[in-house]
Amino acid sequence: MFSMETAGAIEGMGERLKHAEGQAWKWHNYAKQLEARLAEAQQQAQVNQATIAGLNAQLQAFAQAYPQSPLLQPMGNVYQNGPRKGQQKTKVRAMFEQAFDATLRKFGITNPLAHRDY
Repeated sequence: MFSMETAGAIEGMGERLKHAEGQAWKWHNYAKQLEARLAEAQQQAQVNQATIAGLNAQLQAFAQAYPQSPLLQPMGNVYQNGPRKGQQKTKVRAMFEQAFDATLRKFGITNPLAHRDY
């Protein structure tokens, strides 16, 4: 037989164990929610990559069909880094950069240039 003091301590430990198990299940469920959100974000990133590939294909087709288009002519600005370093940017590139930067600023990113490939 246990003393009243020991029985009380055992009962208290049981209550703490139940509480800890409840907390563990809450964290487990939260982790599952985060895993689902991550899977959705990964799928959206893949869709975005596919969209970019499609837009690049359209631009390449346009450039091949209309190489003299004013949109494809150099503007005087040059790439400062990356694989095109030193090459002149086209008007369509300037349009891309303006839209890219404006969108990131809308999302609160204050230095869009740090997120452009080049």
